[in-house]
Amino acid sequence: MKFVVSADDYGVNPIIDKAIEDAVAKGCITNIAAMANGVSGELEKLKSLKEQYPHISVGCHFTLTSGKALTWDGTSKKPASLVKNKKGRFKDMLGIQPIKIDLVELRAELQAQIKKFEDIGLEIDHFSDHLGILTLMHRTSRVYFEEVMAYNAEYGKQTIVRNPVLTASTVKKGCLKMSEMFRLGRLGGKTKKQVSMNRDAMEGQLEKLQALGLKTTDLFVEHLWEKPEPGVLRCILKKTSRSANPLVKHRANSEPIVEILSHLACPPENVWTDDYRENHHALEDFGGINLLYLKNNRANEYKMLIQELPKYVDDPDIELVSFTQS
Repeated sequence: MKFVVSADDYGVNPIIDKAIEDAVAKGCITNIAAMANGVSGELEKLKSLKEQYPHISVGCHFTLTSGKALTWDGTSKKPASLVKNKKGRFKDMLGIQPIKIDLVELRAELQAQIKKFEDIGLEIDHFSDHLGILTLMHRTSRVYFEEVMAYNAEYGKQTIVRNPVLTASTVKKGCLKMSEMFRLGRLGGKTKKQVSMNRDAMEGQLEKLQALGLKTTDLFVEHLWEKPEPGVLRCILKKTSRSANPLVKHRANSEPIVEILSHLACPPENVWTDDYRENHHALEDFGGINLLYLKNNRANEYKMLIQELPKYVDDPDIELVSFTQS
């Protein structure tokens, strides 16, 4: 079975970026999803990392809830449907309302984020949306998918789009039947009816991107979030379905392929250094990154992944690939 191990949020802060870089060097991360509005110079570092490890793939991780809008005019509260103040800060997850997003402003912002990659000659292999914000509603996902198609047409390639369906919404029994990301982020309740409605909505987005001919993975496995444990990793690698997803007509590979999501950060050792404290404050100012999760689960996820994933390298049933290798 082919697995792509993705690390989200590169470019936001050195605490996150250094952990991802180390995990790449250790062969534990094969795809990096980077934010274009992060720390100045970090995308250039990612380009250098890609040159050093050409087998990895690079993704544009669209954001509307973390950091500043790249289309902010520098003085006012514009683009008004996206930012919350005159400093250009995006509205947070609870403040932004997809139904009220101005689609012209949205399109301009997504194009500006893509341009950051283009300006330094960093090719995009994969697209995703931070916190799933663009695939919450059909009106915003339409703009998202159209911009991916425009990028593909301009560069004559077929990038991969993250599967919007969380695996936990589709599994009825076993160790993959529930995840914290699904329960807290997408479920909105615990009744069977709400689970069904949520799954229908996510599968509707999948059907849309498939109708447009965009490629994706058979599954998107989110279970390491809030559960960075060796047993959960083993469950993902050994219990994930080996069958092709019947809803996926345009897959990233001719064979079934799965994307595993990870969120990494360097652990604060016994004593916080001045650099770590400074970067932590910068993360707090950036916004949209859970700092408690950063200090605890992200750091634990990093340590667990680099310790446990190498144990599966020689397993004939598991193949770690990137989106450029798939």
